[in-house]
Amino acid sequence: MTPTLRKYHRYTWFFLAGFMPLLFVAAIAVIPQEQPVLEMANYQPVALTEILGKAFSEHYAIALRGDADTGGQQLEIEVLTPLTNPATLVYLVENEMTRPEDGILIGGLGSQNIYRFDTREYISTNRFVLFFDPIKNIQIEFLKI
Repeated sequence: MTPTLRKYHRYTWFFLAGFMPLLFVAAIAVIPQEQPVLEMANYQPVALTEILGKAFSEHYAIALRGDADTGGQQLEIEVLTPLTNPATLVYLVENEMTRPEDGILIGGLGSQNIYRFDTREYISTNRFVLFFDPIKNIQIEFLKI
């Protein structure tokens, strides 16, 4: 290293030695006092008033809800335990022998939560709920409402 480069190198380190603590203090000073709200909005529709049917298992609680005023129906699924199959799809089927492809896909489940699906036009003939994992191609659970 030439004497000129050594001189610039020394000045640079002295400058950084004095400037870096100022940057650290400035970074601490600008930390916001209010913490951001990390809660995500729930996009589930409001639960209908009447319960028309219920089914329970070890992992799920299902309620068929309805509203006499509007004629609407919704299937409410509460996931009681953490899912062991993260790619769980929910089908409405006619009987125990119906394959998922022949049923009506109403939605998917993501995590431990309450899910509500509109089932107004499907529930009259399809009174069975099939939980299916399309990745492993296995039936997880089958419940009658």
